[in-house]
Amino acid sequence: MRSLTLLVFRPGELTRRYLAGRKRSYVLPLRLYFGTSLLFFLVVKIFGAGNLVRNEAGDTVRDQSAAISMAESEPKTGLRISKPGPIGKVKFDAGEGGWDAPILATVKCSEDSLQCLKVRKYLQEKYGDAPLRVVAGQVRDRVIGYAPNALFAMLPVFALFTRVLYWRRRMIYGEHFVYAMHVHAFTFLLLLSIALLPAAIADWLPLAGMIYYAAAMQRVFGGRWWTTLLRYGVIGVGYPMLLSLAILLTLAAAVFI
Repeated sequence: MRSLTLLVFRPGELTRRYLAGRKRSYVLPLRLYFGTSLLFFLVVKIFGAGNLVRNEAGDTVRDQSAAISMAESEPKTGLRISKPGPIGKVKFDAGEGGWDAPILATVKCSEDSLQCLKVRKYLQEKYGDAPLRVVAGQVRDRVIGYAPNALFAMLPVFALFTRVLYWRRRMIYGEHFVYAMHVHAFTFLLLLSIALLPAAIADWLPLAGMIYYAAAMQRVFGGRWWTTLLRYGVIGVGYPMLLSLAILLTLAAAVFI
C-alpha cells in the first residue's frame, strides 16, 4: 500500500526514492509493473473494458444519434462496413447476415486483387465458415493475450525516449527503465479506473493522467518547467505513435497467427 500510495498520489516520488537507494521499503519496479498489468488484463478479461470501449459500443447519446442517422441513410441489410483497399478493390461487407454472417462473406475481392484473394484463402483455412461474431471473440481474446507482451516490449523504447531527451543528466539507462516501469504501472491503474468508474468521472481521468505524467517527469528529472513540458510534448507525440504501431501488429498477430 505504501508503494501504491506514492505511485498514484505523488507522481515520480516512488521512482525518486528508489533511485536514491531506498529499495527495501517499496515493491520492486518490475513486480509493481507485472502486478498492475496482471490486475488490469485480468479485470478486462473477466468484466470487459467498460468505458474504454464505450464510444465504440455506442453507449452515449451522441453515438446513438449518429448510429440512427447512419442506419436511416443505409440500406437495411445488417452490418455493413465498406473500406477501400490500397487501390479500391477490397471491400468488407457482412450483408444481411450481420455478426452472424460467415467471416468469408465479409471480405469482397475483385478478381484481379491477388492480395485480397490470398487473404480470403488464409481466412478460409484458418476460420472456415465460422461466423463473424465468433471470429471477433477469438481475436479479442488473442489481443488480450498478446497485449501484455507487446506493452512489455515497449518499455525499453519508452526508457530510450527519456534517455535521449535527458542525455545531459548523469543517469544510466537502467534508471530510465525504472521510471518507465513506474509510469506504465500507473497507466494500467489509470486505464482500470477509466474502465470501471462511472462515465462522469472516467471522462476526466485522461486529463488527470496528462498532468500526472508531466509532474512525474519534473520530479524525477528536474529542470525548468517549460523544458519539461517540451520534452513531455515530444514523448506525448512520438511514443503513442510507436505504441499504436505495436497495437496494430498485435491485432494483426491475433488475426493471422
